[in-house]
Amino acid sequence: MLPGAGDDNESLCPSLTFKQRIIGFASCVAFGFLMSIFSWLAMFNRDFVQFGIFASLANIISLAGSCFLMGPKKQVRKMFEDKRLEATVILLVSMIWTLIAAFWLESPAVVIIMCITQYLALVWYGLSYIPFARDIVKKCFKNLIGA
Repeated sequence: MLPGAGDDNESLCPSLTFKQRIIGFASCVAFGFLMSIFSWLAMFNRDFVQFGIFASLANIISLAGSCFLMGPKKQVRKMFEDKRLEATVILLVSMIWTLIAAFWLESPAVVIIMCITQYLALVWYGLSYIPFARDIVKKCFKNLIGA
């Protein structure tokens, strides 16, 4: 079992083996990726409501996969730690605004901007789990723009 996966009996499906947890995580990420593909197909068909829905679901499913690794309570606690708080809030707010833009505002431009914001926030959130990854990305972008 992963370190912390069974701590305080918080894990999702505590009877799963390490291999099963990895399979659950990978399955969620793969299904999230598939939903993401569907979202972009919807966008190319100019169905921005479905684009927003599929993109948001893709990100939720991908994020939920980590519950197999550490459990839902620990996942939520980690999401709101100082180093992940900005990315978490941006991700959640952009998901809400994606759906508002799709259903009520009916604004394709806002849907696209919010979906891109979701993807960037999810990547930034994911990088927070890899030591020095954010610093490396920042340095690459600084070098890229010549700052």
